[in-house]
Amino acid sequence: MDVRSVISTSRMSGYQIQAVLICLVINMLDGYDTLVIAFSGPALSKEFALSSTALGVILSAGMLGMGAGSLFLAPLADRIGRRNLTLIALFTTALFLLLTTTATDITQVGVYRVLSGLGIGAMLASLNVITAEYSSDRRRATAIAVYAVGYPVGATLGGFVAAGLITSSGWRSAFVLGAVLTAALAVVVWFRLPESIDYLTVARPRGALEKVNRLLVKMGHGTISALPEVEARPRHGAVRALFAGGKWRTTLLIWVAFFILLASFNFAAQWTPTILVSSGLSQSNGIGGGVLVTLGGIFGSLIFGLLAVKYSARWTTVAFFVLDALSFLAFALTIGQLGPVLAAAIAIGFFTNGAMAGVYALTPNEYATSERSTAMGAAIGVGRIGAIISPALAGALLDARWPQSGVYLLFILPLLIAAAAIALIPSTVARARVRQEASVV
Repeated sequence: MDVRSVISTSRMSGYQIQAVLICLVINMLDGYDTLVIAFSGPALSKEFALSSTALGVILSAGMLGMGAGSLFLAPLADRIGRRNLTLIALFTTALFLLLTTTATDITQVGVYRVLSGLGIGAMLASLNVITAEYSSDRRRATAIAVYAVGYPVGATLGGFVAAGLITSSGWRSAFVLGAVLTAALAVVVWFRLPESIDYLTVARPRGALEKVNRLLVKMGHGTISALPEVEARPRHGAVRALFAGGKWRTTLLIWVAFFILLASFNFAAQWTPTILVSSGLSQSNGIGGGVLVTLGGIFGSLIFGLLAVKYSARWTTVAFFVLDALSFLAFALTIGQLGPVLAAAIAIGFFTNGAMAGVYALTPNEYATSERSTAMGAAIGVGRIGAIISPALAGALLDARWPQSGVYLLFILPLLIAAAAIALIPSTVARARVRQEASVV
């Protein structure tokens, strides 16, 4: 029995759906972590007397940790297991979120933000791969879109909760909540999240056959008497393997898309509340604009999932990038006009998160099983570099008296370049994907 073929062609069981939902909830943590620091920005600025540039650096600190975790720690999942790395990362994140509440100066806040980000960055690639592996061919794009929606859901719900906590109990209370929720998720993962079957069949840790058979039974399938043949592993280093065998072009194009995508989204998520308030809107309207960015993202990810079932996931992603560029233009042209600018905020969240669901769905299928966590980790890590740069750059530009609209206009051309990058993924990959999608319609 071909284990991968059985999972890919069979109806998804309740156990598989549970695995996807656990990954979804963990992804919500990333969304909460991103927005909690944005909402804490005014309180941090007041307590530590921060300039816009300094605040931009603090907003980027967590992304620095996430980028490093994605690039340097995520590849460990292909060696020690995706579930195991996720557990280690969750406990690490919980610890440093809690330590953030003890900070007595802004340097300590920045250091703890970097260290908590390491854990989040380390596990995100594994979660995306587990979601893809436990999904059927027919539902894989939708499952990954549902997983991706965890980010804006966590940011939106977490934003409402954090805003209330910060107002009533100070910014540290929001980080205490984050630490408690992260530790609770670690317990759920310990008892309920399955290990990647592809990892078990390729890396073959002790007891791999028994573990695979237990997972197959839980999914309603028969058992196997021996593990399948292992595909030949490349002799290159982990990241170097992503450039071997003609994959360099695909890898670079994916990296370009991730870099631009996360740079644009993190700028919008982090700076929109502050920019709206400084443009003359009330503080409640400013916070509302930030929440609308993430709220739009919920629907963008879900709509992408529905469209990807019927249409090409690749070309749907291209369309979302183009429409995202137009949304940034609309926001720049309507700053200071309450109704139109809030509508543009929703559009930015909608199309950015839809594009994010697209690149998350496309990336794992471009690589062999033994390369997937490395590929996703590297792509997310490159994206986090963009997410690090954009808030800090925005703060510096605003301090240099750049017009607020001009900062949003800066992202239009890069988003169009990202659309072109996805469109230019080698045609052999595109043809393979078209055949796969045609078989499930």
